[in-house]
Amino acid sequence: MNTSPSTASPPVFTERRDRRNPRADLDDLFRAISHDLRAPVRHLSAFGLMLRERLGELGGDGEALSCLDAMDDATQNLGRMIDGVLELSRIARAPLLRQPLDMGTVVEEVRQEFATQAAGRQIEWRIAADWPPCDGDAALVRQLFQRLLSNAVKFTRRQAEAVISIGWDTTAEGRTEFFVQDNGAGFNPAGASGLFGIFERLHPQSEFEGLGVGLAGARQIVERHGGRISADAAPHAGCTVRFTLC
Repeated sequence: MNTSPSTASPPVFTERRDRRNPRADLDDLFRAISHDLRAPVRHLSAFGLMLRERLGELGGDGEALSCLDAMDDATQNLGRMIDGVLELSRIARAPLLRQPLDMGTVVEEVRQEFATQAAGRQIEWRIAADWPPCDGDAALVRQLFQRLLSNAVKFTRRQAEAVISIGWDTTAEGRTEFFVQDNGAGFNPAGASGLFGIFERLHPQSEFEGLGVGLAGARQIVERHGGRISADAAPHAGCTVRFTLC
């Protein structure tokens, strides 16, 4: 009987697994998130509704109804978190089509979107008059500014007079660095090590809505372009997000 270690080739299924395109594995993962994880969320919502109706038939129970309210809120939040993961997956999988961009036009179009949404508020927009040449994916760069301006508008809403600045500088290395600056709520830098991570929040939900995927998506877009992103802030003293695209 031969008891020496086997030197046979790995099974065929192992070879096929190893040769799979990582993109296909990601597609499988996000398909599972999209469909398989949504099913239990829908079940929780449906059974919660059934329980609420049953409790109503039995005369109601204040404590039980409060528990159902908490369960409903958690279920809805879980659904939004799944949406957030899928949103980031779309950024990761979108083709990157670099082309010359008119950054001034991109910024102005995005600004107009938020100016309409913030109608009635006092917002002073300070936007650079001229912009340097820049290459990038038009759709992703537009989404990047949408995320950053969305945060700026949101976190300045308690200011009587909000100021949002959008412009660019040249770094010591000669790279073009864009920025979005506001005079809003800011945050404590000491607790912001994971600022650009998914589901990272620096303010309570009761103060400012959101899941914590906006800056995670911004980081993903910047890194796909080979750039870097950072943020400076102080509590109640606004925030400045800086990024490069190459």
